[in-house]
Amino acid sequence: MGDAVRYNKTLALLAAGRKRYSAASGDVISFDGDGSPLRGLTVGIEPVQAGSGTPSPDNVRPISGWTGCNIWRTGKNLLPAKLDRVPTEVSGVVWSTNLDNAGRLRSFEANGTATSNAAFNVNAAYYDNSLLLKAGEHYTLSGCPAGGGSNRYRLYRQSFGAEYYDDGAGVDFPVQDTDAVCDIRMTVYKNFQADGLEFHPMIRFSDSPAGYEPYCGDTYTIPFPAKAGTVYGGTLDVLSGVLTVDRVMLDLGEQDWQTTNPQLGIFWLYARRSPFYVNGRYVIQRPPNMDTPADFLCSKYKTVAANDAEDGSVYWHTTSSYVGIVDTNYTDWTTDQVKADLAGVQLLCRLVSPETYQLTAQQIDTLLGENRIWADTGPVSAAYRSLEDAQRSKLAVLLRNRGRDET
Repeated sequence: MGDAVRYNKTLALLAAGRKRYSAASGDVISFDGDGSPLRGLTVGIEPVQAGSGTPSPDNVRPISGWTGCNIWRTGKNLLPAKLDRVPTEVSGVVWSTNLDNAGRLRSFEANGTATSNAAFNVNAAYYDNSLLLKAGEHYTLSGCPAGGGSNRYRLYRQSFGAEYYDDGAGVDFPVQDTDAVCDIRMTVYKNFQADGLEFHPMIRFSDSPAGYEPYCGDTYTIPFPAKAGTVYGGTLDVLSGVLTVDRVMLDLGEQDWQTTNPQLGIFWLYARRSPFYVNGRYVIQRPPNMDTPADFLCSKYKTVAANDAEDGSVYWHTTSSYVGIVDTNYTDWTTDQVKADLAGVQLLCRLVSPETYQLTAQQIDTLLGENRIWADTGPVSAAYRSLEDAQRSKLAVLLRNRGRDET
């Protein structure tokens, strides 16, 4: 009985502290999975504003949204290799592949003497966009055999700007453009003789451990329904297929403006006029937090609270329901002049009642081991079963069964 009591106490402690699954969120999430399906995955949808700096009449920054979402789930290796173009000869060098038992790339192999620079594309990304990397992250390119160099052989990232070369020790590189397309090449340089020269090309997040791993990634492309139009904000629950739209884009040139103090270039739009009411329904609301840019965003003017209104700004009055614009470039405006000048100027606002649309539900399996998940539309949040969760669950079952046997 004493052992049974000890087992039951241990089981109770496990049950009290045991999570059925783990969770992570961020622009790119990383975790060790147990190979089972995700328990949850929500993707944020955020607007994208072109250019940089504060929007102004002299610095117009158009705002774009989304008609669909791409989600990437990979292991450590982010580089999908194209395997349908080998074996092939390039300038005297024959490029071939070595695959593992699962048909995944183990290495590219080069044999022969290069009569000129013999370059071979790993992924041909310029042609099929097969490798898109998340902006704001740091990556490591590796897999060139040791002893490479500019007159021997190299693995490198080809780009229109800076190029990054791996001569055998790997090379770190940042990605600054949103979802930048990366084209990865291997080259055996003129007059060098390659004899069973093996490349193991891999791109990994720089915080992942070194060591080659075959690519195991999948891309999930989810189009939004046409009736939703362009989506400028919201969330997508991937596993249930529910798309929630919580922001709307207004063309300020299509609204009914009034003027006050026209000599100062001040004009405003009451909440009880278009676009705030549509068929008697209040459709947009004052931003709950003026410090959250995506809640109140304009392509031509700085967005501020009413107390901070200044020249070149659009503001939402704190207590009254109206939007105002201050632009001293113009005076003595008529309503028609205001509407004509504001044609095409975008103002992004939050909906009072978000709209939902039903899409096809998706199942996304985790990999056994390292997983990375990100999306092009915004941050992601996932619930998953980790290796630790799985091990803890198995231990609890063993203890429970053993406790029964002892009693």
